[in-house]
Amino acid sequence: MYTPNRLNEIFETLRKKSHSILLSRPSQNDHDFQYIDINFKSWVLDPFIIEVINTIDDLEYDELLINKIDFWIEDFELFLSENLHRKNTTITPIQKSLIDYFISKLTDEKLSISNFLEDNSNNIDSKLSNTILTRNETVLLMLYLQEQKAILPEKNLSTKKLSDAFETLTWYKSEQMRKTITKDSRVEKNLISTFNSNYDRLKSLLEAIIEQIEIDKSNFF
Repeated sequence: MYTPNRLNEIFETLRKKSHSILLSRPSQNDHDFQYIDINFKSWVLDPFIIEVINTIDDLEYDELLINKIDFWIEDFELFLSENLHRKNTTITPIQKSLIDYFISKLTDEKLSISNFLEDNSNNIDSKLSNTILTRNETVLLMLYLQEQKAILPEKNLSTKKLSDAFETLTWYKSEQMRKTITKDSRVEKNLISTFNSNYDRLKSLLEAIIEQIEIDKSNFF
C-alpha cells in the first residue's frame, strides 16, 4: 500500500511525463517524433498509456486514487479549454485528438476502478474461508513462498495468476489479494501488515509444519 505522499510522487511523475509527451511544443518534445508523425501514437503515446495503466494497476483501488485520476483529467481539460479559445492557439487538430484520446483512456481506467469499488462481490471477502490465516497473512505467505522459490517467481508467475490460485484455495477474493501486492510491498512487508500478530501467526504455522516434518522423518531411522 502507498502513503498519500508516495501516491502524490507517483502521479506527479506521470503527469509531468504526460505533459512532455502531449502538451509541449514539437520543438521541446522529449521524443524524436512530432505530433503529426504517423508513428507518434503507436510508438510514443500508446506505450506511455500502457505504463500509466500498469502503474495504476499496482496501486490500491480507493477514492483517493480516483481523485488523483480526476485531477489529471481536469488538468488536460483545462489546458484544452484555455488554449482552444485563444485566437492564436498553437494547438493543432492532431494534437487535440491525441489529448482527447489520452483523456478517454484515463476516463476508462477511472470507470473501471469505480465499478470495482461499487461491486460488493469483489470488494468484500467471502465470510467463509478455507484457511485459518487472515487475508493479509495469506498474502504474506504467498510472497514468502514466491521469494523462496517454493512456487514460480514473479517473472514466471504473475501476481494475478498467483492471486487467482490462492482464491481457489482460500476463498479470499483474488482482486483484493492482488491489490495488496505491489512492487513496494514485495520489498517492505510492513506495507501489507504492521501487526506483529500476523507475522507471529504465520511463523507459528510454519514452525508447526517443520516440527511435523521432523516427526515424520524420525520414522526413517
